[in-house]
Amino acid sequence: MKNITKNSIFAGECMIEVSGNTDDLDKKQIKMNLNFGGDTFNAAVYFSRLTKKQFNTFYFTGLGQDHLSEMMVKRFKYENLKTDLIQIIKDKYPGLYSIQTDKRNRSFHIGEMTQQQKK
Repeated sequence: MKNITKNSIFAGECMIEVSGNTDDLDKKQIKMNLNFGGDTFNAAVYFSRLTKKQFNTFYFTGLGQDHLSEMMVKRFKYENLKTDLIQIIKDKYPGLYSIQTDKRNRSFHIGEMTQQQKK
């Protein structure tokens, strides 16, 4: 019997994630981590890892023509996500969120790159 590979599609927004401990930011420069994340991206990656031989996993989203969008597409491919359904949109950029941690907790802040921040 012939093996049939099925297709799955995850649609949503993969975002740029900035995270780190901000306890001493008021006193000195600190190092932060830069990564990609978001519910649909994380779900697509885990699904792809679990079902690699049975499913082609596609990620459907819109990205820009900037460097981080290009790196995001490379990361999708590294994670074995099919990129055929990604739309590249002029003058659009990925969303950005930060996870700030301190000694007691962590908090999330979501923002969008504005035209001034993009230059």
